[in-house]
Amino acid sequence: MFADLGLADAEKLKIKTGLVIEIRTTMKNRGLTQKEAAKRMAITLPKLSDMMRGDCVKLSERELMNCFNIIGGSILDAAHGDDSSGKAVCA
Repeated sequence: MFADLGLADAEKLKIKTGLVIEIRTTMKNRGLTQKEAAKRMAITLPKLSDMMRGDCVKLSERELMNCFNIIGGSILDAAHGDDSSGKAVCA
């Protein structure tokens, strides 16, 4: 999708978007509020709120992966596409 738009960093955006989708799904499955998740991930609530709205520019892939791991996300689930939301898109 991002490559179709001619974006130079399409692959990076695709990775970040996938991670945000998995973070959202894990938060939902674990019943975490944004406040609880932000505290666990050691990021500010505004930064998490931005991420949930699709603004991933302020976070690296490594930071997103750390957030995913901290809240208990499963790499195996993510690799198999066990996502029910599919709504986050980083821009």
